Amino acid sequence: MKKYLLSTTALITSLPDTQRQTIDQNSIKTTVYKNKMIKTIYLLLFLVVLSVPNQAIGQEKSTSSLLVGTWIFDYDQSIKNMETSSKVHLDSVAQDRKERIEKSYKGRLVTFSDDGSYKQSLADGRTAKGTWELSKNKKSVIITDPNGNKYTQKIKLLSDTQLVLKPVLEGKAKMLISEWNFIKSKN
Repeated sequence: MKKYLLSTTALITSLPDTQRQTIDQNSIKTTVYKNKMIKTIYLLLFLVVLSVPNQAIGQEKSTSSLLVGTWIFDYDQSIKNMETSSKVHLDSVAQDRKERIEKSYKGRLVTFSDDGSYKQSLADGRTAKGTWELSKNKKSVIITDPNGNKYTQKIKLLSDTQLVLKPVLEGKAKMLISEWNFIKSKN
């Protein structure tokens, strides 16, 4: 390596002054260009790093804004998507009990308000109120009743018109309808 540097230096010093100045100016231009490119790359990386938290904040607002509104329970779709064992159980119950189950779900409205309040209205006029918030990972909604009991529901699907929630149960508890399908009310 030293021989190469010495021979390059010897070669450059043996050149006429005008050629040496051209070589020196070109190497200076190249160095300046490289420095500008490095600064530009660092600036771009810095801007990318700054924009990542903003995208995450925008995603939270998007999930929240999509969730806000009144949702109508889609009984037929929820029954269609039931687990096989739950369908077998539902088919085995007496007809009058099936009708009571259907009445308890059909006509159900769930409202997520932008102030964090929550309201569930049943077709028979009964209501349940509380508050709601998104989980830290924005993949679940946590509903808190007035007594402080928390109920977590995983968001399986959320769009402008559809919502699918899967209640998260503790222990061996099992729900008859394990995924709740909703359609957004136009009101």
